[in-house]
Amino acid sequence: MGILLRRSDGQGRRVRARPAGVVAGLALVLTAGCSERPAPRPSASRPATKRATGATGAATTTRPTGTALATLRRAFNKGMIDQTRVTLVQVSMALERFYLQMGRYPTEEEGLRALRVKLAFDDEALAAKWAGPYLNADPKDAWGHDVNYALLEGGDTEAGVGAYKLWSLGPDGQSGTEDDIVHTIAP
Repeated sequence: MGILLRRSDGQGRRVRARPAGVVAGLALVLTAGCSERPAPRPSASRPATKRATGATGAATTTRPTGTALATLRRAFNKGMIDQTRVTLVQVSMALERFYLQMGRYPTEEEGLRALRVKLAFDDEALAAKWAGPYLNADPKDAWGHDVNYALLEGGDTEAGVGAYKLWSLGPDGQSGTEDDIVHTIAP
């Protein structure tokens, strides 16, 4: 039984992939007795639900191995972390736009909701400055948890001194653990 690694070249054609380090579009095809023959493509005469057969008539099966699964899982987790970092940067940019127009960052009580909804302001002049919404939805990380916001020591919103922290709870959903993803802006 030979093992043949194949991936799509982006134009629907199958090309040989390098066995080490190729993750995107990777399909691991186990074939019995014919490692050089490409797997047949589904056509109108043969529905895609049928199993294709190799030269010896043995069924071709797509099944990831343990190492391939581990590689795919690591790539998936890295993608989730990268997506969350992008979200934190987008929220940070929205906070900066809020600051430029309002002259302060939202208080912890207002939170990130102040970027989406015009809150009641005591000062009418301040209320007139609000030009939001700065975000279209409540920000969530890649795992569906809310993005957290806190002003840091010295982050007095009235004085306009901006020190804040944005963070995601990470994959475990627990605050203060090693997998939290943090974005901090210091004055």
